[in-house]
Amino acid sequence: MRKKMKFLIMTPITIILLSLLLFFTSEWLFPSWWGSHSLGHNLYMLDWDGGNKIIVYCSNPRGRTCYGGLSVIPSNSNSSQLCVITAKSNERWVIVRAKQTQDNKNCYYLINKDFNIDNLNCQNVNCDSMLQSYVVGPLDSIAFIKELMLKNVSLKLSE
Repeated sequence: MRKKMKFLIMTPITIILLSLLLFFTSEWLFPSWWGSHSLGHNLYMLDWDGGNKIIVYCSNPRGRTCYGGLSVIPSNSNSSQLCVITAKSNERWVIVRAKQTQDNKNCYYLINKDFNIDNLNCQNVNCDSMLQSYVVGPLDSIAFIKELMLKNVSLKLSE
C-alpha cells in the first residue's frame, strides 16, 4: 500500500520536474521551438506575427534564443510592406529573400556582419541607422547576384 501511494505521489512530481527542466533548457537546446533562428553576430531571424519572419539585432538573447530586438529587415520605415522568406549566413554575411506585400514580388538583401554596436547606448546613439548602413537592399534578383559576385559572397539561397 505504501509503495503504491509513494508511486502515485512521485510520478506526478517527476513529470512536473522533467517538464520544467525541458521548458527552461529549451532556450539553450531548441531555440527554433521559440521561433528564433541564429544568423550569427547577434542577428536572428524570428518567426513573427501572422506567419511572417523578420531579421533583428538582438542585444539580449536568453540562452541561444532571441525574443525581439532592433529591426534590421524590414527596417522600421517599411515594416508593414515586407516579409522575410528565408535567410542564410556565414561568418561575414547574411543573405535574405523577402517578399514585398504590396506587389507580391521577391526582393533580396545582403547584410555585412562587420558592424559593432555592442558597447553603444542605443538610447543616445541611433543604432538603427548604424545597422542599416551595413544592409544592401532591397535588390531585384539580377542586382542581387551582381552584388554577391562583386563582394565575393559564396552563399546561395535555396529555391
